[in-house]
Formats: sequence, structure tokens, C-alpha cells
Amino acid sequence: GTSTSIGRVTIRSANSGTAGSSGALVFSSGSSSSGNTGAIYVGSGAATSGRGGAIMLTVGSGNSGIGGDLSLRAGASTAASKDGGSIYIYPGTGTTSTSGVYIYDGAGSQRILVTSSTIKLDSGGTVDIDAASSVTIDAATTITLSATSGVDFADSSIIVGYATGTGTAVTMNTVSGLITSSSSALGASTS
Repeated sequence: GTSTSIGRVTIRSANSGTAGSSGALVFSSGSSSSGNTGAIYVGSGAATSGRGGAIMLTVGSGNSGIGGDLSLRAGASTAASKDGGSIYIYPGTGTTSTSGVYIYDGAGSQRILVTSSTIKLDSGGTVDIDAASSVTIDAATTITLSATSGVDFADSSIIVGYATGTGTAVTMNTVSGLITSSSSALGASTS
């Protein structure tokens, strides 16, 4: 081929008049009475001596009511003992490990970062983790709990598997440290 750029293809509905909505765009494969329906693929081409083209899904802004939603929903299944479809998000591979998944709030602040080496959750307010059964936090080296006003275990009955003692240190699950408390239920120390 020739060393020139190729023109773009634009698919859009017409603008609305002075009142009303602009027309919708529907991209859908047909239904099937027996067998699978057709898949839909949206992608940019591979590049040599350049970058692959970006793909953006954007909801337009408005000045009346709340902003429009952007929803990603996998398919449901009515088959016996079968799960519904899943949603997978993969960052691109590269020669470094810095590619990741970034989630921002409406103000443009990064709240969630997921890379091959880091999972970071940064809240502007409260983080609430609620499980119907149990929550497990496991680390190969160190788990650090830090708070300006202290770490509060609201129910002393949840503290298990520790040993108390007098002096400057006690052992908590074989980890040396100091536990101080005003509650005899926890094992009040002299500190």
C-alpha cells in the first residue's frame, strides 16, 4: 500500500431539533432460536512503528437532571446450574510492570489502582468492608494498621490468639509488640 493515512469512518445519528432527543444508535447482533447469537467485536488495529489506537466510551454531558450512566453488564443464563457471564478487564502487556487498571471518581481523583505489584484503595472519606461470613487479610511479610486516633476493635471478643504479660512487651501470635488497654476483657497491662 501507499504511505498515507486512511480517512476515518463516522457513524452518528442526526442532531435533534429545538426540542426533543437526538436519535439512538443500536449495535446488536440478531437473536437465535437454536444456537448462539453472533458476537460483537470493537477494536483498533495493530500498529508498526507507532501505538495502537485508543478506544473511548463516553457519555455526553447535560444541563438538566443527573448525568447519563455507563453500564457494562454480562449476559444472564437460565440454564440449570450455570453461571451468568463474567466481566474481565485486562491492562495491556509491556516491557515493564507499570500498566494497570485505574478507577477515578467524578472529581478526577484516583481511587483504585491495580497493577501486577500493587493494589491501592484511596478513599476521600470512609472505606466500608462488609462480609456476610469472614474477611481474610494475608501478607507474606507485614500487615500494618495505622490511624491518627488509634485502631479501634469495637468488640473485644474478636481479639483471639494472643498472650498478655507485664513489662515492655508481649507476644501476639508470635509477633513481639506492646498491647495496652483499659479493658480487662482484653487483658489490661501496666502500661
